[in-house]
This record gives sequence, C-alpha cells and structure tokens, in this order.
Amino acid sequence: MGAHLAVSNGVAWNTLGGDGSGDDRALLERDWGVTDAAGWREQVRALLDAENSDPGVQMVLDRREPGMAPASWRASIAAWCAERNVSEATTRHVIEMSGLILRYEERFRADGLLGPDERVESVYGYDFGRAVNMARWGLGAGFCEADEAEKCVTTAGQRAHRVYGSWESFSAGYVLGRMLRFDEGEFGQWYARSVVGHRILAEDPASPWRRMAWG
Repeated sequence: MGAHLAVSNGVAWNTLGGDGSGDDRALLERDWGVTDAAGWREQVRALLDAENSDPGVQMVLDRREPGMAPASWRASIAAWCAERNVSEATTRHVIEMSGLILRYEERFRADGLLGPDERVESVYGYDFGRAVNMARWGLGAGFCEADEAEKCVTTAGQRAHRVYGSWESFSAGYVLGRMLRFDEGEFGQWYARSVVGHRILAEDPASPWRRMAWG
C-alpha cells in the first residue's frame, strides 16, 4: 500500500525498519508538524479514516453516477451544495474541481493509469498509502513499537480493499489525490514522478504489485 511513496523516495517498500539515524523524526516534524507520539497517533488516525485530504474531493466524486454527463455531474454537485446552504464561493470551487478531475482522468487514460472506460471512484487511497509510510516513520522516530506500526499497515490494507478492486484502481485514486493537493492541474513534476511510479509498480516483474494478488 505504501509502495508509491517508497518508490518516489527510493526506500524499501517491504520493511518497517529504519536506520536509526533520526531522519524519520526530522521528516515528521518538517513535513507533518509531528513532534511526539500523541501527534503521530493523531496523524495515523486521520489517514486511516481518510480525513487528511480535502473532503470536498470525495464529495464531488460521490455525486457522479455511471454514465453521467459532465453537465449533469455539475448540476448534481450544485444541488448537493444548495441543500446544505454551502456558500457560493465553495460551490463554485467544487464544481470547478469536477472539471479538473475530468482533465486528470483523460490524461490518466492516455498515460495508462486508467483503462479507456475507467474512472476514479475514490481518492481515499492517497491517505491509506501515506498511512503505511506514517507507520514506518513513526517506528523509525521511536513514537511507536513494531506491533503498533504493523497494525497501522494491515488496517490501511483492509480499508483500501473495501474501496478498490485492484492495485491499478488503488493507484489511480492515490495519484489523483496527490495531484489535487500538489499539482493543481499543471501536469508538472509531481505528475511525471507519479506516472513513473505507477508504471514501475504496475509493470515491473519485480514489483510487489505483480507478485501479490490484490486482497
């Protein structure tokens, strides 16, 4: 589950052990604001509950039904917002997000992350994948014991299996979540690195995704 980030960072995907150098503690403080075990556990909880990312993204995806045209999708989003008295500015933002998602999905199909008729159903995979790496960092930083880190990993896998039907669909959800946070429609370095990671994991015979069946 954490292999996307492991490939991107050039670290082993199949071990939770660190080198004891203190780098994990520095990474957690720099990138996550985590300085102690309590803060680490709160981040783990948020990731496993898929609460670390913008909830508006999943709301937008959940408003789309099979075969729905873009205009109907936008109308569904607008109706959902109106029922909940969402501000006009926020409503415009989430409607625009649907267009950005369509752009990414079109590019995903061209680059092999999605099949011709496939789409992204959930971005929860982005949080689940990061939860696995959070377990590794927490163990390396001394914020947890090995059994707690392992439980985090297995829980992330179990929850991902409820949402996705394959490694490839998990990967597409992970990448979309990552792009909406960092790439913002630029199709820049963040996107290029993620596509390379997907291709390595989906196609390399030595990849864990080629050696392990989904579920």
